Amino acid sequence: MNLQSKKVKVQKPVSELYAQLTESLENYRQIMPSEVSVFRVDGDTFTFGLKGFPEVNLRLKDKVENQKVVFESASSMLKFELTCALSEADEHSSMVQFLFDGEVNMMMRMMIEKPLQNFIDALADQVGKL
Repeated sequence: MNLQSKKVKVQKPVSELYAQLTESLENYRQIMPSEVSVFRVDGDTFTFGLKGFPEVNLRLKDKVENQKVVFESASSMLKFELTCALSEADEHSSMVQFLFDGEVNMMMRMMIEKPLQNFIDALADQVGKL
């Protein structure tokens, strides 16, 4: 299953935004939607929980300077990647989009597609406020 958030403009140069997203996973607390009830960082992994859903563990997998930050699920129950794609809009602002790519069966897809789309759109909205 592949999902994409809307593209959002952030009023920061791409280098500054990339630094903010990679210097500490604790910074992801700032972009979590208000529905997140749990947020913990442990090394290169962070865990968050939305009300009514199981906790999700994300591990930093890859980063390409000023282009992307890629996380993978740290759980074997659901294999997926969540990518934060960055690009330069101009010298003072950036464009951001979240991409979800996961191995999900049809039954699971029907249950999680809409909440997951809402979640990645909310992440994009929150990054837009940085």
